[in-house]
Amino acid sequence: MKAELYQRRREMLRQHYTGIPYTRMVENLAKKYQVSPKTIASDFTRRDSWERLILGEPETEPFIIRLLVEMHQLRQRGWQILMGDAQASAKVGALSVLFASISREVTLLQSLGKAPKVPERLQQEILGVQKIIFENVTEDERACLNRATAILDKRLAKTCSSSGV
Repeated sequence: MKAELYQRRREMLRQHYTGIPYTRMVENLAKKYQVSPKTIASDFTRRDSWERLILGEPETEPFIIRLLVEMHQLRQRGWQILMGDAQASAKVGALSVLFASISREVTLLQSLGKAPKVPERLQQEILGVQKIIFENVTEDERACLNRATAILDKRLAKTCSSSGV
């Protein structure tokens, strides 16, 4: 693999796993590496064929650790918003960030062969988040969070079904 392609793919993985929205990631990488957005999109859809090659190399360990730290920091910020006195809509957004971060971490660990394909940890973390949140909200916030929880449950079911559970 050429050095520039290798760097572009590493950066793609970093942006993907740290929660950069797909369209923004495509735009950023296309501009940075002076390739078409279609090239980036195509490479992203075929990442199953090259992701493990990049993540499995010994020299990528610091890169993987950095990814995990960034995901942890995202979750910490999400928890701060959830436990603070933010509005219900901000708490729902934070819950979405928490879910996405946990989901991406599970996917990363699975692609490294460090986690089983069954996302049990994901399910446990979501249940823990829900329990803590519901203990600390008003009735209006609880109704809003119930709607958000229903959305997250659908996403979790989709994640489970796509991983063969």
